[in-house]
Amino acid sequence: MPWTDVKVRRRFQVPRLRSEAPAWRAGFRCLRKTVVECLLKEVTFRNTLFPAEILSNGQELLARPVGLRVTHGGQEKLLTTGRFRITSQDRRQACWETTAEDSNVTVRVNGRIEFDGFTWMDITLLRSESFGGQALASGTVDRVAIEIPLRKECATLRTIGGTDLPDTERGYWFGNEKAGLQYCWQSNKGWVLGNEGGKIVETNGEMVLSIPFIQKTTDLAKARTIALGGRSRRRSPYARIGAM
Repeated sequence: MPWTDVKVRRRFQVPRLRSEAPAWRAGFRCLRKTVVECLLKEVTFRNTLFPAEILSNGQELLARPVGLRVTHGGQEKLLTTGRFRITSQDRRQACWETTAEDSNVTVRVNGRIEFDGFTWMDITLLRSESFGGQALASGTVDRVAIEIPLRKECATLRTIGGTDLPDTERGYWFGNEKAGLQYCWQSNKGWVLGNEGGKIVETNGEMVLSIPFIQKTTDLAKARTIALGGRSRRRSPYARIGAM
């Protein structure tokens, strides 16, 4: 039975996986575009660690793929590519898994997109056992942050002023009159806190939301999992007009 809003009797479109390749080929190392559609939204995956595109109400929200910035030994690396595969799908949700690694850390993301577009991701960080065929001795990171790059023209309104993102589970909404994006999390479980908050960085036509999960040197011999959620939706009634 289709999902129906009791108040307005509008039929909802549940997630539907669309791929340029046959369904049986849109799996491991999905080399061709895969799209999950639901309620005026499309979330596009390529060979990326996180969604590469989010189309909401006909508007593209992301300037480029969401990434994970890892700092170790004074060097930074932005992880965006990954091995992607759809793991399951039904009338209520589509689930996926991606993995990526560099010389120090392996990242595994298990995510799902529900019928209304809400997206939930379990991000697991663990020490890389090998890289390029060589065994590794170190498995520490100094800082890890997720970066959400929004198109500046798609983030003219928001529910917070300034450039700081305080640590709050409900997160904040960024968008314009047509559409927007709000992130959230249930708890700081798996985080390594060090009195550092998130930041809003504007550059090159982008507004980057940087949220640090690991804020001080941490050994990843024991895996850490951070849960993060979010959804694209139209303008929040609490958005500050002209906040930019």
